Amino acid sequence: MQLIAEHADLSLILLDLTLPDRDGFSVLAELRSATGDSVVVLSACQDRKHRQGSGPGVLGFIPKSASAR
Repeated sequence: MQLIAEHADLSLILLDLTLPDRDGFSVLAELRSATGDSVVVLSACQDRKHRQGSGPGVLGFIPKSASAR
């Protein structure tokens, strides 16, 4: 969050919801209020909770299993 505050010119943030030190959903909520619609969620989890977590205020959801094509 400190890096994001220091770089107000960021146009896109990729966020993995599985973080080692914080709950990804709480980080997502902070990012939504701080940056607006500049977050794309990236996650190995593709369950309903993770996909729904990438609702309003998020540009999209990319599953880690997605192919590069």
